[in-house]
Amino acid sequence: MVHRLSQEAFEPIASSSAGSAEALVIHRHANVPETTQNIILVHGLNGQRYPTWDKFPGLLFDDYPSVDVSLYDYASGLRRWRRGASIRLEDHALHLAETIGEEDYAQTVLIGHSMGGLLCMAAVRSMIDSGLNVHSDGTPTVNRVAGVILMASPLAGSLRAVWPFNWLTADGRVLRAHSQLARSINECFTNQLVINCIQDGGISARYCVPTYAVVAMRDRWVDRYSSSVSIPANQQRHVRGSHTSIVKPSSRDDDAYRWVRLRIKDCFEHKPHCGSRGLGGSSGEGSHPRVDISTRDSVIELTLEEFDRLRKDLPEGYRFRLRGRDWGS
Repeated sequence: MVHRLSQEAFEPIASSSAGSAEALVIHRHANVPETTQNIILVHGLNGQRYPTWDKFPGLLFDDYPSVDVSLYDYASGLRRWRRGASIRLEDHALHLAETIGEEDYAQTVLIGHSMGGLLCMAAVRSMIDSGLNVHSDGTPTVNRVAGVILMASPLAGSLRAVWPFNWLTADGRVLRAHSQLARSINECFTNQLVINCIQDGGISARYCVPTYAVVAMRDRWVDRYSSSVSIPANQQRHVRGSHTSIVKPSSRDDDAYRWVRLRIKDCFEHKPHCGSRGLGGSSGEGSHPRVDISTRDSVIELTLEEFDRLRKDLPEGYRFRLRGRDWGS
């Protein structure tokens, strides 16, 4: 189910290797024996583990020297027919969810291209619906998901998925406009998740999974509405490029790659300050203490860690007027 590689520089696994048949291939840094963070890339319809992403995983491997970079592979489209594979996308999502739960990462960022974005979202939904827990501590698996980044994903389906493809094939039924799976995923993310808590401070009564979207402005397969619906405007990035080119950066200066790289950083840094992390969806217990600093004109809200860093940088003798409160109040 999982194949691990220890590498000094990123190198795709050979197709003839025994590990290439595993669903998840994890590329680990040879000089970093243990890490608590992982990035998982999930390709879309007719995609493949490495060709879909081209230089993307290698750039991430270099830019995040203490983070594992993984690629999830599954049969879809023509590959499904050739293999005679009839596994539904929902079942792939459950498999991915269970795999994340079994791995010992405190934080995982999911990045999905096209239909792979739906698979990532469906995996998060599976974690919630199935009540998946991590090991013996009872922590919900969904609390290990630091964020989801969608790249040209058909959140409302695709107008290009036309008859008979959208009726006669499992993938077509997933991709058709307003499909049942797309509706159920969006309902989950709307009703059970907070996807913009980096900006608004979080809501402890829901699970917290910051979610972002890259919209390709020359996308002929997924229209702009479908690739950004339900995602807050300040968590979208419109880039010049086609449906496939946005996941094939020529360099780390590529617009889409640069934005995604920064969002990954946001997701990893956000976790310690998120009020709903580790709560299992219940409010109240485990809320993170915060401090309000009253200035002459306003009140500035900081975590205790942020306040401690600020205090060390201020001149000696600087005086504060503090009012402590709980995150959830």
